[in-house]
Amino acid sequence: MKKIFTFILASVTSMAAFAVGYTTAGDNSIYTFADLSKIAESGVTVKKGTQIYTVSSDIEIAATDLLKLESGDVVKLADAVEITVRGEAFFEPLSSAMITRLDDLCEPKGINVKGDGSIVMRNVVYEYAQIRTSATTSCRFKDCTFRYNGTKASTSGTLILNNTDGTTSIENCRFIEGASSAISQAANAAHPLNIENCYFYHNTTENANRPQINISNPGANGEHYIAGNMIIGDSNSTKVGGIAVSDLIGSNGGGKTIILNNTVFNCRYGVTAMSASATLMILEGNSITHNCNETNPNNGGSGISIYGPVDVYATGNLIEGNLWGVTIIGKAGNVNFGKTDDPSAEDYNPGNNIFKNNGNGGVDYDFYNNSSNAVTCYAQGNVWNVAEQDSVSVSKVVWDKYDTATLGEVIFVSANKTPSNVESVTQSSNNFTYDAQACEVKATNAAPITVYSMTGTVAKMSSTPVVALKVDELVEGVYVARNENTGDTVKFQKK
Repeated sequence: MKKIFTFILASVTSMAAFAVGYTTAGDNSIYTFADLSKIAESGVTVKKGTQIYTVSSDIEIAATDLLKLESGDVVKLADAVEITVRGEAFFEPLSSAMITRLDDLCEPKGINVKGDGSIVMRNVVYEYAQIRTSATTSCRFKDCTFRYNGTKASTSGTLILNNTDGTTSIENCRFIEGASSAISQAANAAHPLNIENCYFYHNTTENANRPQINISNPGANGEHYIAGNMIIGDSNSTKVGGIAVSDLIGSNGGGKTIILNNTVFNCRYGVTAMSASATLMILEGNSITHNCNETNPNNGGSGISIYGPVDVYATGNLIEGNLWGVTIIGKAGNVNFGKTDDPSAEDYNPGNNIFKNNGNGGVDYDFYNNSSNAVTCYAQGNVWNVAEQDSVSVSKVVWDKYDTATLGEVIFVSANKTPSNVESVTQSSNNFTYDAQACEVKATNAAPITVYSMTGTVAKMSSTPVVALKVDELVEGVYVARNENTGDTVKFQKK
């Protein structure tokens, strides 16, 4: 258990002492900035009658010691100053606190968590510096605002997370106009991250080739979970992507990255996975739109881009207004944007991705299989940027071996698709019915539902599993609905 450290005002020391920094006692003590301001050699001073503290020189929190940030504290870091944490940093004020630079000319190094150190940060506004972690433990950031971070002292990002164990969590935080990436990892890092419900706005203001979230694979048994975030780019930042998960040196393959219900808007590209070793990426329910800031389409601009042996499972995503919808490059793994032939199969995927207005140079590019080893990609059960969802029309926005013989194939029509002559199809199950009065198709359990016209083209489909699908906007006529989970069908007449 930590003990409360009782301080006695130390004698005044020379400014030369400040240059070498101050290290805490390492005897299980708890320090506040108020406590440190009473130790002359700490380099911490306080403005009389306030909680405004100036840190003039480096501080190291020794192993077993704890540094605490209290409600109302305003901590100002001088030029090049760094707080190194080998013990604990408990920056979780009940209301709020701030850590910022001393003045407009200062470029502090910020906070560096090393060894067995850890940091918990909540309700804090953190400005003009970065936080680096290379500890053996997890760290947590919640309900914080990070803004204008990153200086000449570091070009890597606001949070540079290279811990070697555990899972670091970033929740409900705001990252505003950082000079470089908001969250980054080294290429050989293998530290799992949870990034949830955060807001990213115009990070990488230096317009370098760095995305707003720039992380490595989580390692063989690790998992990244990136969910519910909003990532907004700047049209003037032509080199800045949205989310990149990369491991180009093959040091930390395996693992899983789940990207769920995020919005990625107005970046150079939306989401990219680049790996030299096998890994899995799951993309579900994301809105990836208008990521078209790249000035040369040959250099980027994809909503989703996959490079290397990455297995991909993508369902229920909106992919709209990008220079390219989806691009598959190099020796890809199992690419599954919809695989509907066998609902009982382990790799079954209803698809339900919506492609809209992706293209450049006057040509529509919803899906481009540019793999070098003739990888076959599955993309069944999706809505494409064509008026009629038939194979002839869809082939105009899908690019594969039928356009260039050296490319891989994209299978986008299900072998079990309702045939073009649907006169013989009748209701196949009492669990899947048409309610004429409510004008909706009903399933017993939530499922993806597709409605076909009599010619076999898709008239309407649910973008997510539903129990009931309204069809009141369809023109009068005869249709067939299909439950994509069970394969049940029902023929009905819309009046």
